Amino acid sequence: MNEELEFNIDEEVDVKTLESWKVDTYIKIIKNNNEDLQRYKEILDKQIEELNSKFEDKKNKIDKENRYLLVTLGQFAKLQPSLKTTKTKHKYTSLQGNIEIKRPVPKVSKPEKDTYNKIKELYPEFVEEVKENKVDWKDLKKKFIIQSGKIFDKETGEQIKDVFSIEINDEEITVK
Repeated sequence: MNEELEFNIDEEVDVKTLESWKVDTYIKIIKNNNEDLQRYKEILDKQIEELNSKFEDKKNKIDKENRYLLVTLGQFAKLQPSLKTTKTKHKYTSLQGNIEIKRPVPKVSKPEKDTYNKIKELYPEFVEEVKENKVDWKDLKKKFIIQSGKIFDKETGEQIKDVFSIEINDEEITVK
């Protein structure tokens, strides 16, 4: 029962004389189109998934090779008498480029938020309290009404100016 339904988008439709059997046909066309789109989306998603998998495999292989080569180059550079050493790194210069080895340097890491109270006890001058304003929009929007393109408070009848704007959604027609 897979009947071919076609619609010419350039065809002029007079909605005043449109018959219900034609409306049913249009609804079928929309449903078939949506099913086609869904099938194409599923195919696309599977192809994307397959390509992502292939990419990850290639990336992992290249990353593994690069890690091996970097370790080898690092070991080589450390054995060279021409290795230049600074406080934070070692550097070996080659014709194709430089091998730089950052030296491990201990540093204090940023504390987690749950430790801020302990830090406040020890170093209160370094802890600043930040109060953040938040609007309860879900309940606040119930207080307003729109009339003649203006916003009014339902309780007081006062017009609200320069605080809120009116947003108009586009008309949306769906078939289910």
